[in-house]
Amino acid sequence: MNFLVVFLALAVERFFPNLSEYRQLQWLWRYAQWLHRRLGKTAWFGGVGAVAMLWGVPTGMLAWVQWYGLGRDSEFMYFLFSLLVLIWSLGPRNLGALVNHLIEARAHHDDDEARQLLSVLVGEQPWTSHSDSDRRVVETVLVDSCDWLFAILFWYVLLGPVGAAGYRLLWELLQHPSRLAAWPDAWRHVERFYTAALALPARWLVFCYAVTGDFVGALHGWRQWRHTDDAAPGYQRLRRLLRAGGFGALNMREDQAFSTYDIDSALGLIRRAILFYLVTMGLLTFLGWGM
Repeated sequence: MNFLVVFLALAVERFFPNLSEYRQLQWLWRYAQWLHRRLGKTAWFGGVGAVAMLWGVPTGMLAWVQWYGLGRDSEFMYFLFSLLVLIWSLGPRNLGALVNHLIEARAHHDDDEARQLLSVLVGEQPWTSHSDSDRRVVETVLVDSCDWLFAILFWYVLLGPVGAAGYRLLWELLQHPSRLAAWPDAWRHVERFYTAALALPARWLVFCYAVTGDFVGALHGWRQWRHTDDAAPGYQRLRRLLRAGGFGALNMREDQAFSTYDIDSALGLIRRAILFYLVTMGLLTFLGWGM
């Protein structure tokens, strides 16, 4: 069943790329404001307590529905529930569609559209040239595809809908430290939980890069990453692993000149990694390993 759910969710993502408006988590921040009004002055409600209420309560409710609600009543309802949760958890934006639109805008010399897409993909940071901006887009493709797709699929396969939604909620909390500023140390605990949740999917994705790209290059990137003395936070170090493994699998160097061809090559690597992921799941399903 999991294989079919993943296949259908990826098909929906492919043919309906404009689902980001339905994936907004405004309800999470309204819930956070309500908690702050009710419990903000409580001594225990800070740090781990805030994370437990903001992340643990929604995830726990979803787990109850998964394991004690729909999971016991009807296989079809559980299948539909799993599909909807996974579709909602992916993204929030369709990375492939954004990058393809950027390539098309560059091909048609539509500089205004290209700048808008670049601001979405790499932020408002200034870049010095087209090569610099294209390098950052390649990095975004290699790194953010883990958060927006592969890590969610990874945890869905292991834990079901609660794994996919739980990871998406952690990622959302990590993106908004200012909204967690009311609770001491809350964002620091979110960072720790997110780093732990990213550790396995990041390594799995680098392995997918190696299998579907230049294996020796990806392995070299991994070894360089391991021997780098890096004092960055844990999740930043894992993101650098994704970048190093991806560049190695593509036979690219960070100091080379980049173009839209390199962006398209990075997208091709992601597509091959998805195909490898689906083939692996299909084989496990065929062998009857609980998929």
